[in-house]
Amino acid sequence: MKVFKADNPFGFVSLLDDLYLLKTIFPSVFQTKHIDQPVRYHPFDVYAHTMLCFHNIQKINKNYLVKFAMLYHDVGKTDQYYYVSIWLMPEERRAMHWLKVHHPKYGIDLATDDFRALGFSKKEIDEICFYIENHMVPGEILTANHENMPNKVRKLLSQYWYNMVDNLFDIAIADRLWQYNPLQSPNIDGLKYLKKLLKEIHKQEWQFGIKEMAVDGNDVIKFFKIEKSPKIGEILNTTLEWILEDINNRNNIKEIQNYWKQKFGK
Repeated sequence: MKVFKADNPFGFVSLLDDLYLLKTIFPSVFQTKHIDQPVRYHPFDVYAHTMLCFHNIQKINKNYLVKFAMLYHDVGKTDQYYYVSIWLMPEERRAMHWLKVHHPKYGIDLATDDFRALGFSKKEIDEICFYIENHMVPGEILTANHENMPNKVRKLLSQYWYNMVDNLFDIAIADRLWQYNPLQSPNIDGLKYLKKLLKEIHKQEWQFGIKEMAVDGNDVIKFFKIEKSPKIGEILNTTLEWILEDINNRNNIKEIQNYWKQKFGK
């Protein structure tokens, strides 16, 4: 903890590797050695890419959990690349992105095991796993139409604290800085724009989530005349998504009502 809260955990992890202790303390990171990646994205194996990203994150973010997450962000590739190496049909490869063998999903299992063994608290592990599981989300946001980006950032902010989303963007920047081959230049302008956009939305709107909506679970029960069930949460979450997509339009309440009336057949 002292090392990761200081300025050079990169040097510490490198020393662990030299002393043959990496396998004992961070076993999942050790397993990324000699795991080759597609050259068009990375000219290094997973371990070298991870260490380069790790060196960069300590220069732009001081949060020790962010540093741990950066160290573990790609550990799931050990399993993902094994399955990719097996002959698969194109549709099977696409389906992998929704399964646990997709590296952000598989990585949280490995991280949970390793950090639990090191004595980390559940709260700390949950935050580390949030960064690992979502470290590709900022890049996915950048693939959306420019006018849709504020809604996507707003939705992310509604689900998590501002600092966590801002940290996630830092992880994406550190990842992208070392996600290139010698013929490419890393483009981080888009990610810097997302950080700026996040700050503006947070300043202007604060953090709009389910708790800030004018309706709650009791209102849903009364309106639909239903018993308490998981459907209530489903209704509230879907309503929140509609609001976030059009946060300045208060006239869509009728659309929401009609949508859920049809769903319940009433």
